[in-house]
Amino acid sequence: SSSRDHKYLAGEHRFLTGSRQPEGAGETILFRVREVACQICGLLGVQPRVGIWLTRLLVLRFMLLSGAVKLASGDSTWRDLTALEYHFETQPLPTLLAWYADHLPAAALHAGVIATFAIELALPFLIFAPRILRHCAAAGFVLLEVLILLTGNYNFFNLLTIVLCLALLDDRAFGVTTVPTNRVSPATPWRFFIAATALLGVLQAHQTLGRASLEEWEASVLRAVEPFQLVNSYGLFAAMTTVRDELVFEGSNDGVTWHELPFKFKPQAVNGAPKWVAPYQPRLDWQMWFAALTSREGAPWVDNLIFRLLSGAPAVWALLDTSPFGKEPPRLIRILRYRYQFTTSPQRDRSGAWWRRQYVGVWLAPSRLPISIDDGIERP
Repeated sequence: SSSRDHKYLAGEHRFLTGSRQPEGAGETILFRVREVACQICGLLGVQPRVGIWLTRLLVLRFMLLSGAVKLASGDSTWRDLTALEYHFETQPLPTLLAWYADHLPAAALHAGVIATFAIELALPFLIFAPRILRHCAAAGFVLLEVLILLTGNYNFFNLLTIVLCLALLDDRAFGVTTVPTNRVSPATPWRFFIAATALLGVLQAHQTLGRASLEEWEASVLRAVEPFQLVNSYGLFAAMTTVRDELVFEGSNDGVTWHELPFKFKPQAVNGAPKWVAPYQPRLDWQMWFAALTSREGAPWVDNLIFRLLSGAPAVWALLDTSPFGKEPPRLIRILRYRYQFTTSPQRDRSGAWWRRQYVGVWLAPSRLPISIDDGIERP
């Protein structure tokens, strides 16, 4: 529709002018894939091999940097191989299978970390190897993405990465027989283009892994191309979160009796099984995970959320599950912080609960319209 076209073009303008940066790894790699796809479309029938290798270089950078940042971050859980003992429980939106993965023996989880490093740090170099080894790299990458997809909700990210890995295969892998043709080496302009793309990728990798040691000429080149979003830094799970805090919204009309305001997808009710929502991205539930990592001052957007809820904005209430207050909003809303953990197998057998939680404290004191918090500070 015309409205959707206008929204799309507005979004493109915000990306290209730098007024809005891609949010998270999903949007970052989607933005980069779109650029590569445009380049490939322009190269089809001219230099298809160049387009294929652009995609392969993107896979190389993404995988290699994802492994490198884990070591460069200095995070102890990656170094002592315990990262997966925390990951399944503390990731933003775990799936049902995450509970079972979290209860695997410690030796299996440690082996999983080693396998992750092997896939992300060793297999990328097989992209330049002969056909069979390159296919082995593709199989390893796809296996990793499938395991992540099964245990965590990361919208379309894993599916998109799997699609990119198809560039590591050839026609024979899909049962397509091609007529041999004489290979034509890329002309000089294309060679320059590939070399420039590779150089920008190396510079971005250097910036990601060692910003303090970046040479002035390297920083100048990256600043010059930054408005065009030609290169992006990648790196997933560089530092592992070791505890899971959840923010629980409660509403009240009298300040005495409080009722929880349930979200649709994030963990809240201890008896609620983790849900599988990918490739859909429930942005509010996703952002609540990040808000729980900080204080109210670190997530000022929550104030606007509270204002909209107290005002009874239908579009905002639609982001939550069924309200215990019916069609009318509550007069007061507060936010409590709880520490969540997966139940053990015996605990789940006894109670049927997937989670256990412990009260930590008040994240946001009771507030009413106009937004004023009971800590004595007035907000707009």
